[in-house]
Formats: sequence, structure tokens, C-alpha cells
Amino acid sequence: MVSPGFSEYGFQQTRGFRALKVWMTMQQFGLTGYQAVIEENIALAGYLADCVSGSPDLALMAPPSLSVVCFRYTGLASRVDLQASPDSSAGLQARPDSSAGLQARPGSSAGLQARPSSSSAGLQARPDSSAGLQARPGSSAGLQACPGEEKIAALNRALLERLQLGGEAFLTSTELRGRFVLRACIVNHRSRREDVDRMLETVRAIGRDLVRQG
Repeated sequence: MVSPGFSEYGFQQTRGFRALKVWMTMQQFGLTGYQAVIEENIALAGYLADCVSGSPDLALMAPPSLSVVCFRYTGLASRVDLQASPDSSAGLQARPDSSAGLQARPGSSAGLQARPSSSSAGLQARPDSSAGLQARPGSSAGLQACPGEEKIAALNRALLERLQLGGEAFLTSTELRGRFVLRACIVNHRSRREDVDRMLETVRAIGRDLVRQG
């Protein structure tokens, strides 16, 4: 009598059984558990965006989208270099009639807002504006890099490399409107505000060290 091949009656072995992970997690935590974890990650992204917006040495580059936050280290002295002049066609300015720009969701406290201490980062909003960022008419190249952009981009590239090699936190990068930015994506259900604070302190420490080195 030939014994049966038990491998034929077990879990799928020739490829990843991804559905099993979802099914088991749903059985353990349920739909409400999934919802709570996702909402917590989105809330942490909002907290990170608020921290960046309130920091003189960091710049929020776009409103947070789900659990993704794009920002960069500018340094206290470098923010002057990033400021767009009033008559610069490369400056970023909010327009009342704009519907195509980047907008924060209603009720969001983590969106891009004009602040007295942070408007020198190249993001300017008119007093009566609630719309997003748009290039001024006459700009042939769209949203372009303002003075000092290459220097800030190089600083953040070096910062990101050192951060990843150090292992304290892991960020990736992307480009927004031609500008190199740091990209934080919070997807770990164990992440807490303390982790966000530690990541930002590490970013600042590396940034300050790179600025000192010139």
C-alpha cells in the first residue's frame, strides 16, 4: 500500500500564502483591531507633521497623506537661503482660486499652514487663502528650486545615508516639485510618539553634525 503524500494535503508550499496572514490577523484582532491600528498610524503621521511644522530647523514639504510625511532638515541658518523673494517666479504661493494645489483635509491640524516662524522656508500663504500651493503665472518651468536648494538637497542626502547606516531609524526619500525630501512612512503597529520624537532628535543631531563639518 502506497502511503499518501501528506504534502499534498497541507498548506501551499510553492508560493507565498499571503492570504493566510490576513486571515489569521483578522481572526486574532478583528476588523475593529485593524481599524484601530491604521487610525493610530495616521494619528502618528499627524503628530510628526505638527512637530516638523513647529520646528525652526525642519520644513514640512507637503500635507501628510495617510501615514506618509515628507519633510527635510534645513538647519537654522539655511532657512534664509530657502526663502523665495516676493518677485521670484519660482516661489511657492497660495492662491484663493486654486483647486489644483496641495490642500490639507478639512479639520486637519497637520496641513501646511503659514506660520510667522516657518514662512521663510519658501512656503508662503496669502492671508485670505485656504487653497494649496501653486506656481505663479509666467513661470515656464513650474515649481522650481529656489536659491540654496542644491545645498539643502545635498545636506539631506548625506543625512539620510548616515541615518540609514546608523540604524536608529529608517526613512526613505523622494522628490516633490523637483526637491529632494525625506519620506517617513509609519506602518508599524508598535510605533509610538516616543519613537517619532527619537527619530526627529536623531535627524537633528546628524544634521547639526553635517552643518558643522561644512
